[in-house]
Amino acid sequence: MEHECGACDGSGVCQDRFHDTSGPFEALGAMVVDAIGDTCPACGQGAGDPGKCSVCGGTGWQDD
Repeated sequence: MEHECGACDGSGVCQDRFHDTSGPFEALGAMVVDAIGDTCPACGQGAGDPGKCSVCGGTGWQDD
């Protein structure tokens, strides 16, 4: 049965901690990570640019 994705709460956007830029230190860290070219292990995007949720493929829905 299809249901809202629990990993992204239906947004379809990667929610990995790699993309957490909510605080000043996290934002600075994200800038450094993007500058050196590191990418998220879940979606493959940079810290400031989350990609599609790896669990639902960006649809926001899961069909278990």
